Amino acid sequence: MFALRIYVLFLLLQCMLTAKSGKNSRKHLNDEARLLMTLKRILHSSPNEVRPVHNSSKALHVTFGLALSTIHGMEEISTTESKLTASVVFFYTWSDYRLQWKPENFSGIDSLAMPVDMIWRPDIILFNNMETAMQQDMHTQAIVSSRGHVIWITRGQLTVIAEKETASWWSDGQWEAEFKFGSWSYGESRIALDFYDGRQSMDLSSFRSKSFSVNKNHATKNVKYSLCCQEPSIDLTFNMTLLQL
Repeated sequence: MFALRIYVLFLLLQCMLTAKSGKNSRKHLNDEARLLMTLKRILHSSPNEVRPVHNSSKALHVTFGLALSTIHGMEEISTTESKLTASVVFFYTWSDYRLQWKPENFSGIDSLAMPVDMIWRPDIILFNNMETAMQQDMHTQAIVSSRGHVIWITRGQLTVIAEKETASWWSDGQWEAEFKFGSWSYGESRIALDFYDGRQSMDLSSFRSKSFSVNKNHATKNVKYSLCCQEPSIDLTFNMTLLQL
């Protein structure tokens, strides 16, 4: 009986020391880590598969943009069509009411980098992608503000059909390519999709290529009805014309 009491006392002492150690470790967390843990707990109680809106009947405003980095190749399919592969940068913004905090509670921290697999993100895809899925880097982090505004900038690679125009005496021809993006699951009443920073074209400020130059570059927002759905869907279509050097 005496040995049993000693064992019970040992277990109680061990539990007390463990709890004390946990408190001390939390004290040593910096404010950024403490904020991240706080947001993790909030997100854990709400599924990321659901749009982050207070009222499910309201649309969530999402913006999307595209920057062209380089052209990797133009693989000929026929005399008039080729498979165009390009490296791009994607720009996304949206708001998540769950990702809000008071900066004064975390030493004035007003923004935080968060892994994108922790948070909800819009299901924007390239509808005319020639590959099985749109390739984008999921290891980049999103920047979240204390007001719940999210901006995610990441890299990717796209493959689409490019159509060749008739060659002329001054060039080997021009290639026209289209990139059509939209939400796979949500219509206009659920995702209000628009251009990032209001820019109705690809960003070409970082474009580099020894084989092609961009001759034309514009984008349009289209609202369409389809046979499958009662509500219209939105797509953002980026068009460019490449001149072969």
